Parts: sequence; structure tokens; C-alpha cells
Amino acid sequence: MAAFGAPVIAVALLYLLGVPLGSPDFYLHRYSHLVSARLLASAVPLLLVLLVIVVAPAERIFRLGHAAMLVLTMLITMLLALWAVWAGPKALQQNVFNLLSPSHDGAFVIESWKIESASNYLAHFPERLEASPKEELGTRVLSNPPGITLLTYGVRSFLQHRWGFAHWLLEAQGADLRDGREAETVSQTLLTGWVLLFAWVAATVFVYALAAIWLEPLPAAIVTLICVFNPATACFSPGKDPVQLLTISAFLWGWLSSRQRRRWLPAIVSGFALAVGLCVGLVHAWIAIIVAVASGWLARGDRRAWKDLVLFTALPASGALVAACLAAWLVWGWNVPATLLATLASYERVTDVIGRPPWYWLGGQWLIFALFAGGGVWYLSIRRVRVPLIDADARPGRALLAATVVVMIYSSFYTALETPRLWIAFLPLVVVGLALGLPEFRRPEPRQARMLLVIGAMQIATTCLIWAFFDVRESEMRLITGRLFS
Repeated sequence: MAAFGAPVIAVALLYLLGVPLGSPDFYLHRYSHLVSARLLASAVPLLLVLLVIVVAPAERIFRLGHAAMLVLTMLITMLLALWAVWAGPKALQQNVFNLLSPSHDGAFVIESWKIESASNYLAHFPERLEASPKEELGTRVLSNPPGITLLTYGVRSFLQHRWGFAHWLLEAQGADLRDGREAETVSQTLLTGWVLLFAWVAATVFVYALAAIWLEPLPAAIVTLICVFNPATACFSPGKDPVQLLTISAFLWGWLSSRQRRRWLPAIVSGFALAVGLCVGLVHAWIAIIVAVASGWLARGDRRAWKDLVLFTALPASGALVAACLAAWLVWGWNVPATLLATLASYERVTDVIGRPPWYWLGGQWLIFALFAGGGVWYLSIRRVRVPLIDADARPGRALLAATVVVMIYSSFYTALETPRLWIAFLPLVVVGLALGLPEFRRPEPRQARMLLVIGAMQIATTCLIWAFFDVRESEMRLITGRLFS
């Protein structure tokens, strides 16, 4: 289990030695000013993890079916997500700040205040992308499709017609606000935060379903935990990037399930999930390319496999994607392809404006991502090198993993030292790809149940400990110093 301790020890040493994670002149993952308080907050989950390791009925849990295991996994991830978002010092103030900061997901909330008509906003969104980063107070809106902005606009519209609920929400979370405008703003940020949190947790369903295509219930649950609850998702929630796990995992499950089981209905789900996901983040296009390339590689030389791939997967998914875009055009007058192309052009433009990291940080990006990926990814990677399975059932994992690594290498030239946040999207492919090559995940025995539970417990423990060291969105630093939006 040394693999789980390695990232924690590395982070602790870097913190104690004052080694910056990133470039102070470019992009920096800041350490927390309140590490002691955050470590104290980690004590509760750590004690519960220790209790699970000691007293959990491992073999009884091992015998649970997929439905019961999914419910248990959902409960665990929900509790962990609530802890990650609300356990930090002055969590209410931090969450409100993060969802009002134009440097972070607050940019989407601020943008939603400019919307008078959703259909008019969407129809003219490509024109809005011609603004400069200075006009938009940053690059978040200019480098992303309007999906999260629409979500925050929907939250605002919901609260405008339900002020009783808005006031209840403020009172329930201890926000005593007198000014009406301030109350409206804070209630919008709080409800947006809750929606983002629940969407992050909902990804558990599809990540588990994805893993369950090949794995037994307990290994599928451990894979799900590694994907959904790790230092990257814990540190950047509530936020857009952990939420993308929902649409990405829905797409992956639909596509790979239809390919594996020759059913067209999951492929339709994957097409709609891809359509929604593309409106949230362009990274979904990379995910689609990875899966398409891996599927084609697996079908090479087999005419029937190619036929099944086209008839049961590619055509239904493509049809659903086109149907979703057509529906957006008919209902809102929204040209989704034009929006995505304009967003891509805008992303390339603002990337040139803010610059790219120095060449010597290309390797550093991988190291930073490895620290935030969590102990589970370290364990799976080391085990995959030492005891890989190379049989036919491991082929999908190898194909998905190889294609994903190639895309990650390419994208590292454009991620501006933000790999811990931006590469959350690749975690399902990386983790499932690694797990499919390990015997304890692919063909577990009842006597290995305790070991699998320990892997899950260590994932939780190392995530909590690494979370304690960081203030990645600078909310603590700015609230302490009073330099809120300067």
C-alpha cells in the first residue's frame, strides 16, 4: 500500500519545504493557510475509514449484487462530497466566493446576470465570444460553451419565482442578509453550488455502470470511488469540471455498453449525453475521439465486429447527437455546431493571450496531475506495470488507456498548468483502463474482499489528507487578506 502513501508524503514534503506547485508568474496551485484546521476536519472521515478497515463484513459486502452495491456507493460518495464542500474553514464564505469569482466558476454566474432571454443569448453566443478577456473579467466564459451559464441562469430564474425557497435556503445555511440584491446573489450562488454538487455525485451512477460492464460489484465500486472522489474533484468542487464526470461517464457507459452487448438503446443515451456534454465543455470531443479510435482498433480485422460497431453503436449515437442539435435549433434557434466552433476559436485566441507554460513545465504538469489524481491511480498504475493481464478481456482497457494517454500528451501543450482540474475528464478512461488489466479487479475471489475494501478506504484517506494541504482556488487566501477580486 506504499502507492497510496507516496502522493501524501510528496505533498507534505513539498508543503514543508515551500516548493511551489506551478509557476508563481504563470499559474500556481496554492497551499492552504489553514492546513492545521483542514487536517483536523479530515479526522472524522479518517476515523471512519479506520473503522471500516477493522470491522466491515468484507465477505458479506463482496456478495452484494450490483443494485445494492450501487446504492451503497452512492451513499458513500454523497457523504464524502458533502464533507469535501462543507468541511473547510468558513465553508459558506468560501463557496460563495468561488461562485462569484470571475477567475473561477463564478464567471458563469456573473455571465447569467446579462441574460434577458435564453434563446436570444444562445443565438448570439458566438458574437459574445468576440469580447476581450478584460471585458469578461477573465477567460472562463470565453473558453467554454454556454452550458454552465445556462444552468446558473436556470437557477436564477427558478429563485426569482420562489423567493420563499430562496429565503429558506439562506436561513438554513446561516446567511443572514438584509439587502435584497445581496440576498438574491448569494441564494443563486448557494443553489448553484448544491446543483453542481449533486451533479458530481450523480456521476457515480454512470461511472459504476461503466465499470460494471466488465467488473463484479465490489471492484466496480472501488473503481467508481477512485474516479469520483479524489483530490482533484474534492478540491475543485463545487465546479464545472467535476460535474463533467456526469456527462462523460453517461456517454462512455452508453457507447461501450452498446458495443459490448450489441444494444442500440445505450448508444442513443450516449449520443444525447455527448450533445449535452459538448455544451458544457469541449473536452467531450476528445473523449468521443478516444472511444471511437479505441473501438475501431478493437474491431480491426473482424468484419462482424465492425458491422456491430456501426449498427448498434455509431449510427444510433450519431443519430441521437444530431437529433439533440436539431431540437436545440427548433426550440431555441440555437446553432450548436456553430457555437462549438466559435468556442474552439475563442479558446485558441484566449490561450494565446494568457500564454502557455514554459517548455520545462510540460513534464511538471504530469507530476502535478499525479499528485491530485489520488492514491488509487498510483496503486493501479504500479500494479498494472508489475502484474498485467494480457488476455482478450483486457484488450478494451489497453485500447482505452493507450488512446487516452496520447490525447493527454497532446493536450499538455495547451492546459496552462491546470491539469489537475482539466484532466478530471480523463479519469474514468484512465482508471477503468488500468483496472481491466488487474486480476484482483477482473477476477476477484472472496478472500480478496478485505484487500479491495482497504484500497477503497485508502483512496478516501489519501484524498482527505491531500485536500487538507491546498487552497487551489485561492478563496482562503483572499478571504484572509481581504483581496477578494483584485
